[in-house]
Amino acid sequence: MVFDFKKVFNTIPDKISYFIRAFFYIYIFSLPFKHVTSVRETSFYLMFLLFLIKVGKNGIKIRLNDLSIIAFFSLVGVAILSILFSPYSIDSLDAFRKNMFMQIMVFFVILNDFDSFEKLKPLVFTIAGSFVMLSIVVLIEGGILGRFNFVSSVHDPQTFWGGYALLATFYIPFTVGCLFINKDNRYVTGIILIFLLLEVFLLTLYGKRTPLIAVIFSLVVVLLLSRKYRQVWILFFLALTIVGSAYYIPRIVKLEFSQNVKQNEKTVQTESHVKSEVIMSFNDLTSMNERYAMWRGTLDMIKEHPVFGYGYGWKKLSWVAKEHGFLDKWAADDEHFSRTQYDSVYNYFKRTNYGSANPHNLALQILFEVGIIGLIAFIFFWSAIYVRAIKIFLWGKSTDGKLFVTYGVLGVLMSYIIINITNGLWEETTGILMTVLAALTLVVFKEQKYFSTVQSISKFC
Repeated sequence: MVFDFKKVFNTIPDKISYFIRAFFYIYIFSLPFKHVTSVRETSFYLMFLLFLIKVGKNGIKIRLNDLSIIAFFSLVGVAILSILFSPYSIDSLDAFRKNMFMQIMVFFVILNDFDSFEKLKPLVFTIAGSFVMLSIVVLIEGGILGRFNFVSSVHDPQTFWGGYALLATFYIPFTVGCLFINKDNRYVTGIILIFLLLEVFLLTLYGKRTPLIAVIFSLVVVLLLSRKYRQVWILFFLALTIVGSAYYIPRIVKLEFSQNVKQNEKTVQTESHVKSEVIMSFNDLTSMNERYAMWRGTLDMIKEHPVFGYGYGWKKLSWVAKEHGFLDKWAADDEHFSRTQYDSVYNYFKRTNYGSANPHNLALQILFEVGIIGLIAFIFFWSAIYVRAIKIFLWGKSTDGKLFVTYGVLGVLMSYIIINITNGLWEETTGILMTVLAALTLVVFKEQKYFSTVQSISKFC
């Protein structure tokens, strides 16, 4: 009996979608977790291989002439051009492999394999559930195992706690969207609310103001969109309490740990208060000076390579400062550079190395990596996504997809704007998650257009 390879190959794509989705869910679920890189990469490349087999048989089911798809291609194209023109092509190519390539695959897997929000629901709850699990792991790691101090100003990047606040700026608004697609199921809604409170509590303990402000701002926007104006005022006063707690409570707790029990209680409180104020003022000043140094130094570097930047990937920032003569310029004292004006810039970049210096602003980071052309492409793509999300909100048929885009997607987008004033989250975990969000929006938009077409045909008939 002759083995019919062609017949077997033709039957593979009919069942392969289940495996693609299974590996896709594993990959997405693993995104917020550290120390599971092997699981994440294995699931991704298995998904990639199976997706290639399916596309090889059935072709791709995506309208490539759609404006948003063209915008995405333009962003990818500029990233590739930046690599070709980069003085650090190998490093940029490696960054592309670890980030943009994964975003491309995630984007097209969703658009090709999910044609309705109903099919996307398992993915939505996988994303929300992954952060719930991370929050539980953080509680176990810090509370039970005692591997870190919740109120420490230093968040060890090797723990699951490190980076929690930045992840929360995506996951919390995203999870809020899940409330609106399950509002008829009180049991599920109650569980989601409990976990949301846990996430907000942990975010508050983390003690970073910008992520907390970003999340609160997104929640206010969601309440306004839902026309719950009374709740907005309640949330506003609650937000003031949370922000104040996030800023002062960790410092108060840390202060109590350092008190000398042999001293008079009143004296200890007075001295500790003064000491706390000095430490807080010093830390705030240091943070502001470093942020200023990052921005000013990065801007100087951008001016030398304005069109395509220095190549995709931000970790080379310190290399550029040292190898392209910027440290010498900032150390000089001539008509172009005043040494006293560039003290903080010079001191900051002098002590940094590969991966430790970051622009800490989305626009500056994109300009540094892929230049003004890349920034235009980025704005082009996300403008297309914003426009489609707004269209769904204003004119979409009332479905779970519309509810999620209105209260989940738009909430995340508002949070994303705020957090990226002082961060550059378009790569790595948040970059991949935002690409998922963009693709999800496009699936719902396509579904809404289908509903509109069917409705028009029904009226005509």
